[in-house]
Amino acid sequence: MSVLPKLIKRYPQREKQLLQLQACALACGMDETVKWGIPTFTFQGKNILSIAAFKSYAGIWFFEGALLTDKEHVLVNAQEGKTKMQRQWRFSEGERIPERKVKAYMQEAMRVSKRKVAPSPPKETRAILMPIELQQALLQHAKAAGLFEQLPPSHRKAYITYVAEAKQIATRKRRADKCITLILEKKGLYEKYR
Repeated sequence: MSVLPKLIKRYPQREKQLLQLQACALACGMDETVKWGIPTFTFQGKNILSIAAFKSYAGIWFFEGALLTDKEHVLVNAQEGKTKMQRQWRFSEGERIPERKVKAYMQEAMRVSKRKVAPSPPKETRAILMPIELQQALLQHAKAAGLFEQLPPSHRKAYITYVAEAKQIATRKRRADKCITLILEKKGLYEKYR
């Protein structure tokens, strides 16, 4: 089942591009499925790529795009510093889809997915500083501060990142308060999703 007709109905100006991208993926031998509400193409049970459309572009998302050679220098990281493996190839309105090159990228992505051991994404090297709002909240709650220090580094990083990503001070304070509550309940930030 394809959700492509819904996508085309929403972005009719992208119809030709979306149909071409779909045809390229199918010609490479991938299976079409629906994941996250968008057309996703798999090969031997592994997610290879998705296609989507927006107001300003249509695009391909390669799930392991960071591992592609990108000879044409067309792949972009949509959220630099946050997204590790996914890469996008964007096509603006009216831009011709270079089918031969697109298929070459798709075939390389299929080859990359066949690897027995999935290589880990590049390690993040920048240090994340604890936001002042979280520091203040921990200073006001000594028990929470003690529990916070006992958490594994990955859990501490999750809390720090969660607060630091907020742009407004009020949001950072709200998030810091939420973190204190979860820490006192001895719950991880993302525990409810497990």
